Amino acid sequence: MMEKQLLEACSNGNIEKVQELLKNKKINVNYQENTYHRTPFWIACRKGYIELVKLLLNDERVDVNKTDQSNWTPFFIACYEGQLEVIELLLNDQRININQTNNSGETPFCFACWRGEFNVVQLLLNDMRIDVSNSSRGETPFYIACKGKKIKVVNIC
Repeated sequence: MMEKQLLEACSNGNIEKVQELLKNKKINVNYQENTYHRTPFWIACRKGYIELVKLLLNDERVDVNKTDQSNWTPFFIACYEGQLEVIELLLNDQRININQTNNSGETPFCFACWRGEFNVVQLLLNDMRIDVSNSSRGETPFYIACKGKKIKVVNIC
């Protein structure tokens, strides 16, 4: 099945294979694996394969906001994994929903504050679209960072 080959190629960072598979206009580029419902684009963002991410962003068939089973978007997983280059690229694409919440009600920004991901938080704060007031279970990202004693993050929030 070509869709599984696309997932595997994205997982392995095989850009040549992905380019070859994308030539087939009948392939479902948003195919989701059975277990966690991750798409090829989601996987490329998670792994930080910047050239693959660029390639897939340029294919109009790719749903850039397709979530996995936990409602994590490709942008969310890039933030979680600290893929700064991918995050920057995605922030420059207006199609990306940067404030999408996961199943627990957390945004990528909330989650980055909770984890103390200083570089990710700093990058996200440079984007005026980031909702810094979105609460997760009634707690703002700033409160989450304070509660978790993420001092570097608190200082920039």
